[in-house]
Amino acid sequence: PPTLNQPARRSRRFAVFLLTFIVCLSIGLFYNFQRSAIYRSSASLLTVSPPEVDQRGAEADIQHVAIQRHRLLGQPLLEEVVLRLDSKTSDDEITLPTIYQLTPMLGVVSVPETNLVELRAEGPDAALLPRLVNTWVNVYLDIRSEEIRRVTQETTDSLHQQYEELGEKISEKRQALDEFRKNN
Repeated sequence: PPTLNQPARRSRRFAVFLLTFIVCLSIGLFYNFQRSAIYRSSASLLTVSPPEVDQRGAEADIQHVAIQRHRLLGQPLLEEVVLRLDSKTSDDEITLPTIYQLTPMLGVVSVPETNLVELRAEGPDAALLPRLVNTWVNVYLDIRSEEIRRVTQETTDSLHQQYEELGEKISEKRQALDEFRKNN
């Protein structure tokens, strides 16, 4: 049997390599182009814990950010997001996900050492994602403003009650002082 010389072996190896490379590249490209596109929409949100009545809240509160992150992905908030998306979107425009389809699409990433969180929505529908993120932010802000209004009202009521109690105590002490003056 005749043996192949060195240049013929190299060209044959190169041809086998090139053929294998092209086949693997073709399979990989075919697989990659068959997958559906994944779009992403995001928004940054500043979450600030309400300070005490006489305190200033200037530092980053990591615990508050973690709580708000949990609330942003909570089922009550996401149910409200689905309801608002349903009321704002016409039937033919976009297919709306259910809350169970929505949950894996959404993510909240906290920015280290700040009170910022990034809200992310990923999915195959590029038209839905910006509306979803905007509705998500609006629902959160509405719930948050309602909570702040409620807490402010409770604080105001508590302060008003304390004011009335102090007024009653002052009038009692004045009456006791007047009685003391009359007797002595």
